[in-house]
Amino acid sequence: MNWFKSIFSGIIAWGLPFILTEILFSEIPDSFAYVLYLLSAEIFITLFITSISIGYLRKRMKITVGIGFVMGIIWLITSYILASIYYVAILDMQLLDFTLQKAPVFLLYPIVTVFHGYCEERRGYRR
Repeated sequence: MNWFKSIFSGIIAWGLPFILTEILFSEIPDSFAYVLYLLSAEIFITLFITSISIGYLRKRMKITVGIGFVMGIIWLITSYILASIYYVAILDMQLLDFTLQKAPVFLLYPIVTVFHGYCEERRGYRR
């Protein structure tokens, strides 16, 4: 597994949805912005994870649940670190508040990549 490629794709999978949601919903009140952030982040993350994981994992000889899990965890950790730098260091949000409010969205990374690996394994058994 190429670690540089895994981390770089994790940065892209986090950065694009984050930038788009911050630009689109920067002027909305906090209570409504949180709901919109979660919805848009779920949509963006699901779309980008699927396209990035398909592009990255498809080039491998065999896509498995284990590879999907490792990719999802790498992307989860990368996203958590980058988002915590923004929210905790720049916006002065408490780390516990960030972890409870914003970070659960990043759990979509392992869920989608493991599901993708599972589907590819099942498809491989049918061939």
